[in-house]
Amino acid sequence: MELRHLRYFVSVADAASVSKAAVGIHISQPALSRQIRDLEAELGLRLFDRVGRRIQLTAEGRDLLEQSRAVLAQVDAIDKRARALIAGAVGNIRIGATPQTMQSLIAGFLARYGRSRPGVEISLTEAGGARLLDLLRQGDLDLAVSGILAGARFASRLLFPFRTQQRILPAP
Repeated sequence: MELRHLRYFVSVADAASVSKAAVGIHISQPALSRQIRDLEAELGLRLFDRVGRRIQLTAEGRDLLEQSRAVLAQVDAIDKRARALIAGAVGNIRIGATPQTMQSLIAGFLARYGRSRPGVEISLTEAGGARLLDLLRQGDLDLAVSGILAGARFASRLLFPFRTQQRILPAP
C-alpha cells in the first residue's frame, strides 16, 4: 500500500465525490477512480458504495478512514521532524570535554546555543583526552573538545591557536 492511496482515499471521503476530490488534488477523475479501485482490491474490501453519481463510505470505509487519517498525520509529523532535524532546530548532541574545557569554553557556548536552538537536547560527558577519543570511536559522543588530535578517522578543527613560549638561549 502506498501513502498516495491513503491520501486519495481521505480526499475522496472528505469531498464525498471522486470528481471534486480529483480537482482538489490535481489528478484526473478516471485516474483517481482507478487508484481507489486499486486500494479496494489490495485491501480486499469496498470502501465506498456508489449510488448513481454519488458515493458514500461503507462501514469498513468509515472504520479505515480514521486509521488512514492517523497514518497520514504521523507521516506529516515525521516529515516535519525531518525538516527540523535538517535545519538543526531539534535533535540530540552528545558532547565530551575535559572538566577544565567544560567550565571555561563549553559552558558559555551552551548557554548561547540553547537560546538559539531550544529544541536541541545536549548531553555532556567529562573525561580526559584519551578517554574522549575512545568515546568517539565507540559512537558514544558526537563531538569531543580535546587537546589530542583525533587523527585520520575523525575530522578535527583547531578552536584556537596553540602558543608555545620560546626560550632564547645564550650562544655558547
